[in-house]
Amino acid sequence: MTLLYSILAFLGGAFFPVQTAINAQLGRFLGGALPATIVSFLVGTIALALLYLVTARSSVDLSELRRIPPYLFVGGLLGAAFLGLSVFLIPRIGAGALLCLAVAGQIATSMIVDYFGLFGLPVREPSLPRLAGAALMVIGVILVRFR
Repeated sequence: MTLLYSILAFLGGAFFPVQTAINAQLGRFLGGALPATIVSFLVGTIALALLYLVTARSSVDLSELRRIPPYLFVGGLLGAAFLGLSVFLIPRIGAGALLCLAVAGQIATSMIVDYFGLFGLPVREPSLPRLAGAALMVIGVILVRFR
């Protein structure tokens, strides 16, 4: 199962530069990154709603929304900001640089989240291999971005 999850994670990562390039092109048609991001999220929302309708085994009790801590709704804002920034940046710095910088930011932040066990995740101490991997990512970013 670990191999399958690794393949799925790889494919999900492969979607990112394709999605961003397509959304940048959409932005050219619509006049900017913000309208392209809105359309992209709208299409994604419709697709997810249809998938939910086809696969859901039970309904969601919307009254439970009041009990959810407000900070848990920030994920949607972060996703929208990330997609909007990507659409804006990809034509300016290129897919390779964007992806390397995004992954470097993800690694740095994930190590902080793991170290402190933020958002209910288990604490994971930084190890020498993890720190070395992060350092190699920074070197990779420098090589791709500032060649």
